Order: sequence, then C-alpha cells, then structure tokens
Amino acid sequence: MEEKQEERQEPRTDVPSGDGPVRRSLFEVPPPEVPGDVFDRQRVMVSWQQKKVEEATALVLGCGGLGNGVAMGLCRLGVRKLILVDMDDVEATNLNRQILFTKDVVGMRKVDAAKLGLESVHNLRSEFETLHIDAVKEWHKVVEAARRADVIFNCIDHGAIYDYATNSLAKVLGVPLVTGSSYANTALVNFYTGRPGMACWSCLNTTSESFEWTQQELEEWMSKKGHSTFGVAELFSFLKNQAHMEGLHVKDAVATGLVDFWAGRDDGRAAEENVIPIKDIRTFLIKFVQPHILSLLSQEHIMNHESIGFIPKDKNFPTRYVGSWVCVCVSAALLMVNAWAQDLAGEAVANYNNFTLNTFHASNSQQDGADGKSDSFCVICKHASPQQQQQPAQ
Repeated sequence: MEEKQEERQEPRTDVPSGDGPVRRSLFEVPPPEVPGDVFDRQRVMVSWQQKKVEEATALVLGCGGLGNGVAMGLCRLGVRKLILVDMDDVEATNLNRQILFTKDVVGMRKVDAAKLGLESVHNLRSEFETLHIDAVKEWHKVVEAARRADVIFNCIDHGAIYDYATNSLAKVLGVPLVTGSSYANTALVNFYTGRPGMACWSCLNTTSESFEWTQQELEEWMSKKGHSTFGVAELFSFLKNQAHMEGLHVKDAVATGLVDFWAGRDDGRAAEENVIPIKDIRTFLIKFVQPHILSLLSQEHIMNHESIGFIPKDKNFPTRYVGSWVCVCVSAALLMVNAWAQDLAGEAVANYNNFTLNTFHASNSQQDGADGKSDSFCVICKHASPQQQQQPAQ
C-alpha cells in the first residue's frame, strides 16, 4: 500500500503579525498555525514580539566575524531591513569563521559578499542596503544610516573611543546599541537600551586605554625620530603614526592641551618652548588631549562631523596572535542578536555578558547597580535627551 505523501506547503513570509496580545504563558494555547508560516515557531514563543522584529531596520557596523553572524541571525528573525557597513574585502583567512563567505568571494567587497551570502541562503523577507565605506572617515554616512535604524550593532574593532562615538550617536537617537567582541575562546556582549535614564556604554567603560603607551614605546619612537622632547609637531606626528589620528581637531587638542598642561607649573623653560618631557607624555595625553577629543563626540556634536578621523585607533593584538574560530564568532554574534530580541520581549538584559567557551563559564552584570540606571557622572547620559530624529523607514 502506497504511503500518502503530504502536500508541499509553500513558505509564507507575509503572515500578518497583528496588533493583538502576544502569548504570555506556556499555559496559554498557541494561536492557530497558518500553513507555511516560516516564523511560526518563534511567533508562538512566550512574550515574543514578531511584529516589532518585522518592523525593525538594523544598522550592522562591520561585516567580519561578528557582523556575519549578526546579519545572519537578523535575517532568520525576519527584520525588515539590514544596513551593512564595511570597508574591507574578503580574505582567505576570513573563511574559517565568517560564515556568509565562500571561497568564490575572496577578493570581493565584504558588504557585497555578505549580501550575496544572505540572499542565497539565509534571507526570508529582509531588504538590504550596503555601504562600502570607512566608518571612521565617512562618519556622516554612518549618521545618516543610523537615523533610519531602530537598533545599532557595533561590530567594528577600532577601539574604545569609536565605541564611545557610536554610543553617543545611539543615545541621542534613542535606539539600542549592541556591541561585542570575540577572540580565542572568549565572547563578550554588551547591550544598552538607549532609553532615557538607562545605562549607556559610557556609564560603564573608560577610554583611557586608547591613549596609553608604555615609557619604552615612547622612548623607542623618540629615538627613531631623533627627538628628546615632544612639541606640537612631534606630538601630532606621534599621534598620526601611532594612533592614526589626523586633522585640525588633533592639532587643536594638542595645542590647547599644552597650554593647559603648563598653566601654573614652575618649569618656565619647557613651557616657553611649548614642549612636554617624555616622562609626562602619558599624563598629558590622558588628562589633556583625551577630554578635548571626547568633547567633540558629545551629543551636541556627534551628528555634525563629516569624519571622526581625529579619534585614536587602539593597539590590539593581531587576530593571528590570539586566534579566532567559527564557534566563538557565531556564539558572540547570535548572543548579540539575542540581547536585542530579549529586550523587545520585555526581558531585563544585562549590560555586560562574558562567555568562555572552553570552560562553559558565563557571567553577566549591570556593572552600575542592580537597577541598570545611568551613572550620574556620565557625560553622555547627563546631557541625554533623545531627539528621535530617525527618518521614516523607506
């Protein structure tokens, strides 16, 4: 006797999510299943907000190991639109962990290769916009994209002050910011709601590491250049070569910092010559240059810059030094997506989450208190009054 075959159901991605109440308990009977609804199994989850997911535009900064996994997860959830940002091309060494890429796309722009990978395998209903740009030097394009986004995923490993900048942007727009990093067996996920009164990246983190060089590093650089003290020209050259900082804002920060540094000090000769002894460089950069740079990234200014090339790029260990692989990248990426989805569902999401794959250890914390409120000393939150300047979705 022939076995009766079930009729093939055509996949449907147009099932209305509706404005009705979401399922609040496992004891509630799930709503009737719509044949072919590709999102049915997540739609019936307790507190799940499929309507909010499907209305969302997500800005994904960086299409590397984290950005690949974030974009894949967002596609599978069914977000309305993804805006993908990256300036690099696919390299052979990316393929072990950047899951949207194949051997055939080596040499292709990452944003284009990511879009191709999403459309060919993972996409269910999402639209895509790709920006092959330098997200530091073409900051105004990041701002324009962020205005149209409902959430920002920062997957760019430029450094603490770039994180500070994206946080300031998210806070002024009043949208969630999700950041992350992964290396070896460690996955880190940070989540900030963007809502007034709630903690932001700046409440919980510092940026001093962006300006920290050892005495040995400073002396070696000076020796190569044949200098014994740092004046305006030497400081500007050092920051350009070692921290990739450039532009008039950097010169202004150095010049203003020198005046402030010598104000009220006794060493008249050094002050007159407008130089900094090498022993004082770290203090000078952290206490006098850093505040000037951060002031340019305040909510009053963050949306007005064409470029933020005046910020430092942190010294990071090369990926090959610490190692990276598919499990840690994809784990961190999907946990970043999870943080945003859980917030949509009304769950309290910790600001800081650390996962160690080889020991299966996990830890999380609000870092600023159990209530997750903003730090009263945070410069960003102190001036936070979200402008809700997002343009209508296109």
